[in-house]
Amino acid sequence: MRLLSSPPFRSSSSGPTDPVPGQSSVRHPAGTSKISRLVLDEDPGRLTGWLGDHQLPIVVREGTPAVAAIYISSDVAEIVFGSVDT
Repeated sequence: MRLLSSPPFRSSSSGPTDPVPGQSSVRHPAGTSKISRLVLDEDPGRLTGWLGDHQLPIVVREGTPAVAAIYISSDVAEIVFGSVDT
């Protein structure tokens, strides 16, 4: 595997005060949203060793390493991407 010396994308703006991608303010009809839970398949001991003591909303299930589900909560609803069997 070859490491990149710079990001594989370019960003341009017309001036120094223009926001760069990912830093722009966006309003959505659903209101504020956040990742409320992350369900991971992994060896729980291995993940605990990597994360250490944390307060993250992570559920770990024994299994082949994978992101099983991502829960995104907003002011009006919750959306689940992936498996909901937790």
